[in-house]
Amino acid sequence: MPIFRFRLAPVLRVRERHREAQRLALAEVENEQRRLLDDIYRLEQQLTAIMQDMARTPGEFLAAADLQLYGEFTQQLVRSLQLKRTLLAAVEERRDERRLALLEADKDVKSLEQLKHRLEARALREEAATAQRQTDEVGQRRHMERQRV
Repeated sequence: MPIFRFRLAPVLRVRERHREAQRLALAEVENEQRRLLDDIYRLEQQLTAIMQDMARTPGEFLAAADLQLYGEFTQQLVRSLQLKRTLLAAVEERRDERRLALLEADKDVKSLEQLKHRLEARALREEAATAQRQTDEVGQRRHMERQRV
């Protein structure tokens, strides 16, 4: 019984490696996105804490230097938040591109796998048909020999 051999196996292996590379690239971008989201959350918490600290002392007067420091620090936090949000938007766009590339790589691998399964099934059907013909031939020969005797 001949063994089925898929002649496009090297192409399938290359496409599987490409798919895995796309998965890793997507994971890297998602990790970067999570890191940026954590940074944004941390900065928002700092900004909230600063605002609460300033609002907590309504009866007390702050020195002009302290008020200026609070203002500069708050402005720096707001600028950092804006920068992180801009970076997050770019990372989300890259994530979408990577996701589409991964979907395309998955489609390429699946199409070759389906072709392999169809060819393998066809080879098995042909092999079964050949075996059936051989069995039928042997049966016919025996039947003919019995009729002659």
